Amino acid sequence: MFGIMRPEGGCSHKQDPNYRFHRMHYCGVCKAMGNSYGHKTRFLLNFDIVFLAELLSEWSEQDLSQWGGAYQAINRCFTMPKGETPVSLQYAADANLFLSELKIEDHAADTGRLSWRFARWFYSGSFLKATKHLEKWGIDQKELSYWANQQAVREAAVPTEKELSSFIEYFAEPTAQLSSLIFRQGAIAVGKAEISEQAALLGYRFGLLAYLLDAFEDIEKDAFQQQFNPLLLYFNAERTLSEAELELTRTFIYSTQDSIHAALGQLPLAPEKVDLYFSRLRSNIAMQLYRERTVPLRFRERISARWQQARDFARQLTCDSPKNLATNLRYQMLSVAVFVAPRTPEYMGISNNSAVVFTWTAFLAAFIAAIGLGVIVGKKRKAKKKKKRSFKKMLEQLRKGELFKGGCWEQICAACCTACACACCESCCENGCDNCLDNACNGCDDCENNTWIWILLAFAVIVIGVTVLLFVLL
Repeated sequence: MFGIMRPEGGCSHKQDPNYRFHRMHYCGVCKAMGNSYGHKTRFLLNFDIVFLAELLSEWSEQDLSQWGGAYQAINRCFTMPKGETPVSLQYAADANLFLSELKIEDHAADTGRLSWRFARWFYSGSFLKATKHLEKWGIDQKELSYWANQQAVREAAVPTEKELSSFIEYFAEPTAQLSSLIFRQGAIAVGKAEISEQAALLGYRFGLLAYLLDAFEDIEKDAFQQQFNPLLLYFNAERTLSEAELELTRTFIYSTQDSIHAALGQLPLAPEKVDLYFSRLRSNIAMQLYRERTVPLRFRERISARWQQARDFARQLTCDSPKNLATNLRYQMLSVAVFVAPRTPEYMGISNNSAVVFTWTAFLAAFIAAIGLGVIVGKKRKAKKKKKRSFKKMLEQLRKGELFKGGCWEQICAACCTACACACCESCCENGCDNCLDNACNGCDDCENNTWIWILLAFAVIVIGVTVLLFVLL
């Protein structure tokens, strides 16, 4: 389930016969899933299963004009059918749920993430129902279970095959066999048992290609997360493949793609349909094979690379390494700014004049922000010191008996808590105020000595000021 049969020209006009044919099956399978398994399962719809539904309609020579009104209403998600569901759509819906279960199980086992485990629980009832529906279509549950369990068994062993094709097929066979079962039984379900073997062959090669593309797509991610990938194992690679190894894999993918073309030609399909499906397949594969490959980095590596990029860009703008105080300040400010917003080099012109303006403006903004913060902090500290002095004076008067003569301790506690917000009187009425007064406002000294908090705040203001200024300038 890789989505390799995404149609070309997805925004084609509704009157285009090919667009309408595909879209009727896309919306039809989606609505069949909603009817049979609940609307939540419609999020699991896959383009490859829609391709299967299209094939089943072609093989059975269904007249789509005879479908119910809701199945004729393409792109109208809430127009739900009430009558009988066409066989091609119902079978595809059942197969979609089964293959979705395998995909979610695989991700849950590989990553252990809560999101995949939740999805497995959330759809568990629908998955169980889909398995029972496939049994009604004539698929042997034991055979499905055998091949579904074989994936983990094969990944735990190292094959002796030396050729890339044989090596990959050893690991891909469970996926290919499951796909073959689905395609073969689909042909039987629409009354075309005589082409079931050709359909099984197409399904096998389609499953092989899907597995191979998935492995090719996830090389760097699997290496980073230390998950199994047959290509990493075959080439004994640690982080990615060399260009020669990638090209060898692409050659194998192209040969598998061509074998699918040949399998399509053996089925009762019009030549123009064979060309349409193969064109769809080829365009999607080409997009996957030549994308830019990115090797994931660990956190420390990402930070180091990001800082190096910032330093290099700052050095480029200052034309040389720092020579004097002004140049050094500009260099350091640019480094920090690009580190905070690493896409700056993509948008900011490589101009020394713009670098000078940007750096000094950013420095001035951060300096003003720091002064403002210092003034605010200074006023608060001054008010707190004044409050503390009056509180100590009140304590002295309390100890000498000059305040609250004959008054209740609750009034004294209230004065205590009003004077100092350090919660020194929370247990005043329970334990008496003597203990509270003896240890009065020790916490306030700590409050005043939390200098590191203000340092962090000042740093945050500077960083925010530089970042905001950066976006304003860009």
